[in-house]
Amino acid sequence: MLPIHPDPSPLPTEPTPKSAVKPAVESVESIVAPAPPSLEPAPPPGPVPLLGQSLAQLTAWVQEHGQLAYRGKQLHQWLYQQGARSLSDISVFSKTWRAQLADYPIGRSQIHY
Repeated sequence: MLPIHPDPSPLPTEPTPKSAVKPAVESVESIVAPAPPSLEPAPPPGPVPLLGQSLAQLTAWVQEHGQLAYRGKQLHQWLYQQGARSLSDISVFSKTWRAQLADYPIGRSQIHY
């Protein structure tokens, strides 16, 4: 048998003032998870690859680069029918323009053929 404490202290009958109660957590912000990052996709770094763009988009792109509109159709054919891997592969474009755009990404893998 366990001994009983000879002078058990009575439980307080008066409520403790709110100012004397210390919260278990300093602030709600300290336990709330941070907001998730925005669900909107981040803009792609650098130029947008050409693969995946429509004929109208490619036509607008070649015109932005100082070429005539028919070059958009040629670009579309070389991307989707000929399988060009870089703009320097497109022999119907002038050598000067191909050299200027040699590093512009088409969007096709260079590893897999």
